[in-house]
Amino acid sequence: MLLADGRPEPGPADVFKTGRVVVPNHKQVADKVTNINHFDNKNLLTVAEVRKDYQQHVKWSQQAAEFNCKERLFDKIIATAKL
Repeated sequence: MLLADGRPEPGPADVFKTGRVVVPNHKQVADKVTNINHFDNKNLLTVAEVRKDYQQHVKWSQQAAEFNCKERLFDKIIATAKL
């Protein structure tokens, strides 16, 4: 029934809505990972402190340089194939 009809009597009842019986859901759904607290705030022993004498073992630039290719991949393949 359209709103523009403007009839005072209600529209016909939907057969599906009147004959449908709601069955309770038996499936267990886990909570979202972002909603779960993964640690207990009350039992924290200490807060991690920043040490002045601490030095990183690997710097970001060193680690990135290891993964960057110095040569193109196919140049390496052709050079190895010619040997």
